[in-house]
Formats: sequence, structure tokens, C-alpha cells
Amino acid sequence: MISVIVPIYNEKENLKSLLKKLKKALLETRENYEIIFVDDHSTDGTWKQLFKYRLAHKLRLFKKQGQKGKAFSLMEGFEKAQG
Repeated sequence: MISVIVPIYNEKENLKSLLKKLKKALLETRENYEIIFVDDHSTDGTWKQLFKYRLAHKLRLFKKQGQKGKAFSLMEGFEKAQG
């Protein structure tokens, strides 16, 4: 299984394009995959938008629990990954 960890902060306007590109690339691999988003306390509605997309794109969503920052978001995502 392929696990893609996406640390995210205030990217509401870019989500649709990002998901389209991710899905295309992952489907081409013909492997099982999961897409994990770790939202680092976004303030622009990113979480709400992700929540709308979660079922159609089979997303795993997590709100950041630890320290702020991309590296800490990745570490939290790695802990949740199955692949």
C-alpha cells in the first residue's frame, strides 16, 4: 500500500487541483493507496473543504495535535499511515 501524507495549512483554494493530480498519479500505479491530510490549524476553511471531499476521495483526515510546523505534521501523518 502507498501512503501519501499531506501536511496542509490554509490551502482551501488549491485542494481541488491537488486532489485531482494526486488521484491521477496514484491510480496510474495500480497499487492500493491512502491519502492522509494533517491540517496544521488552518484558518481559511481548509478543514471544512477537506471534510466535504473526504468520502468521494477516500481521504483520511486529522487535525494537528502536536507542535505547529510541517515536520511535526509529517511525523503525525507517518504515525497514522498504514502503508
